[in-house]
Amino acid sequence: SSDVCSSDLVSNRLLANKGSLPKIEIVPAGTIKGGDAQYNPFTDTVQINDGEVDSHTVLHETVHGFLHALIQKFEGEQGIKNKGISDMKALYDFIKENHPDIAEEYGMSSLTEFASELMSNRDFQQTLAQIPYRVEHQSLFTAFIRAVLNALGLSPTQKLSALARGLMA
Repeated sequence: SSDVCSSDLVSNRLLANKGSLPKIEIVPAGTIKGGDAQYNPFTDTVQINDGEVDSHTVLHETVHGFLHALIQKFEGEQGIKNKGISDMKALYDFIKENHPDIAEEYGMSSLTEFASELMSNRDFQQTLAQIPYRVEHQSLFTAFIRAVLNALGLSPTQKLSALARGLMA
């Protein structure tokens, strides 16, 4: 199916960036409170509860770690150029400037937290899905998905939309 093909595209893209991929650690069931998996930016490690390992979880958490590394390089001394991260920063700034009520939420404390919350918090996703953004018929959440795909070096085409939904919570 096209979802399998799209999943292969993302997997290949991530594998091509070996230095930016987090370690993956299977932890005893129940270790992670409030979820099945988590990304730890301090150790650059994805932890997944034993018995909860599946392709969706591994892909989601790996992309989470990959985005964190890209954002750190974008904002840091390296100052890398990345259209997807640049677009994500524009979304973040747009919300901060135009939606002060949302700007107070936890996911707005930094660009990294913004990406993290949008990948894992359904309420935050739904809030941003209701807000139009620049292009007619595009919400802030849709723009975020496009930015993630661009950050991965993938074209945000229609056939990748199912995969993009799979990357989110």
